[in-house]
Amino acid sequence: MFLTIISTISARISETREERSPEVKAFTKFIAIALRRICFLLALANGTGLILLSCLQFTNVLDNCYCNASVIGRGTGSYIIIFYNGSVTTMRNSRIGGTILSGVTMGVYMIFLWLTSALPADVDDM
Repeated sequence: MFLTIISTISARISETREERSPEVKAFTKFIAIALRRICFLLALANGTGLILLSCLQFTNVLDNCYCNASVIGRGTGSYIIIFYNGSVTTMRNSRIGGTILSGVTMGVYMIFLWLTSALPADVDDM
């Protein structure tokens, strides 16, 4: 996510620079393209890993004590029983806090994009 944000900022800088600074424009364009390709490769590796792990789990290759200890998936048939004495409210509050934090971060980023798209074309002359 962080690399994608930097890529977007670099692409925006390379679009708004005038021709009097071609070195900065070329450098930011290169950074934007390189970061987008890195993000694509990371997403590809992440998706491949998820599909591979899912296939291994459904073919019972990952059939060991650690994988069978899932209370959520196996219920009372799990090998390790976890008691949630008093931690349910903490987990719920953490999830609510994480959702609010991600929403605020997304909102700030959207405001940043809106503000930079409203800049005049001669932003370097100011």
